[in-house]
Amino acid sequence: MGLLVCKIELDKNAGGKVTIENPDASITQTITMDGTTLKMEVKGPNATSSWTQVEDKITIDVKAFEVKADTITMTSQKESKWDSKMTMALSSTQEMSLKTDNKLTMKATMDGTLTAMKIAFKADTDLKMDALNTTTKSTIAFKAQGLTTEVAGQVQSKMSAPIIQVSASGMLTAEGSGIATLKGGIVNVSGSLVKLG
Repeated sequence: MGLLVCKIELDKNAGGKVTIENPDASITQTITMDGTTLKMEVKGPNATSSWTQVEDKITIDVKAFEVKADTITMTSQKESKWDSKMTMALSSTQEMSLKTDNKLTMKATMDGTLTAMKIAFKADTDLKMDALNTTTKSTIAFKAQGLTTEVAGQVQSKMSAPIIQVSASGMLTAEGSGIATLKGGIVNVSGSLVKLG
């Protein structure tokens, strides 16, 4: 690197300005202070980055912004917003938590995927799922359990499997307001007391 060109300008009206020029790299570093605004700028052949500070705001304009630290803490007394015009990634090599003391809303315009070794959903009162079509699939076992369990279809409900067992420790009722059909290659009806009709 060759010699640098260094300038310091002081003016009672315009303020102060410090300029460092690197002719070999075509880079100019500038610090300006005019009594209200502090601006630091680095201008090169490929990009320009700047730090602009006034009494109530700091603006950083840069092509790439990096922060490296052992711990990072950010606190906002009012609203916080993080907006990316392209992709955004949040990752952690250990545990990660997302918490709010109020309402939580997550929305994706396209598809959404949640993948984990084990997933547990818990609601203190109600848990609701609403979709045009809903598919639930388990490769081994599927269990639905509740104090009262109800499956209802507005038009039709179907259950199919190679073997289906329906059992009740108390009373079992099967009823149709229209036509009820019980059909099989072999139909067994048994009980200590059997009433038909």
